[in-house]
Amino acid sequence: MKKNADVIAVMFEEVSNLLKTVDKRINDQHQKLDDVATKADVSRDKAAIENAFLQTSRNLSVVDQKLNRISASVRDSEYQIRSGLESISSILNEQEKERLARDSQMLKLKSKRMVMAFVFLFLLFSVSLIGNVYHRKEMKRMSDNDIKYRYIKMTGGIDANNLSKLEDVFLYRKDEKWIEEIRRKVDEHENNKR
Repeated sequence: MKKNADVIAVMFEEVSNLLKTVDKRINDQHQKLDDVATKADVSRDKAAIENAFLQTSRNLSVVDQKLNRISASVRDSEYQIRSGLESISSILNEQEKERLARDSQMLKLKSKRMVMAFVFLFLLFSVSLIGNVYHRKEMKRMSDNDIKYRYIKMTGGIDANNLSKLEDVFLYRKDEKWIEEIRRKVDEHENNKR
């Protein structure tokens, strides 16, 4: 594209130089005609005037031919540049459409995968959370059972009435102060035994 623009610029330079040359020759011819008319007799210089007009006419026809050739060359260059730009534009449009289609397809695949990943992670998190809550309850129950067993062992056995009271403190009417008191007594007893 830059090459064509440079060619066009060079052609315009040539046209400009030719026009300057023609203008100078015409001015020279006019000057010669003025000189001839003032210096000599009109009848005697008639041939010189005709020669000057003929020479000017020939110069103008040569310039006109060169301008026609340059004009045709400029039109050809302009056509080539436009066709090149149109082909580049169509190629860029096709590449953009392909890129958009590829990106759209990738986005669809990624978005489906992302949704599935989020759903899977949410389910995993939910199951883990439920499992942790259940595990915590089980651990608390086992810890309470351990304290009850150790308390019964510490007292050397227990009857049904006291077992019912113990179950009531741990399960039905949970009394944290009483449970802590039992835990403290069991720990003291076990530490004293060692």
